[in-house]
Amino acid sequence: MTQRESSRFGYSIVAAALGVQAVALGFSVSSYPIFIESLETELGATRTQTSFGVPLVVASGLLVGPWVGRAVDQGSPRLVMITGALAMALGLLGISAAPSLFWAAAAWVCLVGTGSALLGPIPSMTVIANWFVARRATMVSVAAIGITLGGGLAPPLGEFLIQTTGWRSALVFIGLSTAVLGVPIAWFWIRKSPEEFGLYPDDAEGPPTAEAVDPDSGSAGLILGNWRFWPLAGTFAALLGLGSAFITHVVPLATERGISREVAVALLSAGALSSALGKIVFGILTDRLGPRRTLFVAVGIQLLAWAGLIVSTHPIPFVASAT
Repeated sequence: MTQRESSRFGYSIVAAALGVQAVALGFSVSSYPIFIESLETELGATRTQTSFGVPLVVASGLLVGPWVGRAVDQGSPRLVMITGALAMALGLLGISAAPSLFWAAAAWVCLVGTGSALLGPIPSMTVIANWFVARRATMVSVAAIGITLGGGLAPPLGEFLIQTTGWRSALVFIGLSTAVLGVPIAWFWIRKSPEEFGLYPDDAEGPPTAEAVDPDSGSAGLILGNWRFWPLAGTFAALLGLGSAFITHVVPLATERGISREVAVALLSAGALSSALGKIVFGILTDRLGPRRTLFVAVGIQLLAWAGLIVSTHPIPFVASAT
């Protein structure tokens, strides 16, 4: 492979990372809200129980995250991703056949949660970091659009399947689609690093310089030992929690406010797609205002949006707050 071919293949890896993240997050967390009503009516789940769906799958991904990182570093990211796609598919098929809430929850947490972690951001970002150094942030942000894409497209697809074939058949289709899409993308377009081909990141003629890569700058000990890390981590954890709460409750909350289910599902997609614009806007704001002020702006917008969702009784302000 020539250096020019390496550059093109590096871009194909970014595209593949975008695709697998769309599958991993779109067919798990983003699709979950449209199945809440079915879980409550068919399996006897309460609203409190279904509220734990997204947090549990996120928590399962966090628990296996360190193992996923080691597996990617020491082994083949392709095999890790393929394993994740198959685990997700098996979990979704298991939920479709679950006779009770217990078995549905077990499949959701153990297989779908673990599988999405194996298929999604951790291996994708690791592979991109191997192929790009100087342009790493740009390529990571491009690949992250896959999360938005999956969140925008998967819910209306799932809703269409539920209305036409029923919720169990919809899960069968989504599960099979996870394997059909995830396995080939990982197998044909994911490669661990350009060094496998005797090449270097960024289409360069030599290895990255010491200034470009500081092996000590991101060590876990330095990060965890810095007291500034913890309030920052807590802030982002709270923002992640608010996002999970929105994904979980926006569809049932909208229907309870008199909004049709079709519009409620569209709100879920619109919220996901609007985050793509948010990535661009907040990237510009970070350059103009700095990260601290931009974070204050982001938190303020979140608080205003949630206030609108909670207190609004008319569909128009509710829709505006959701998007």
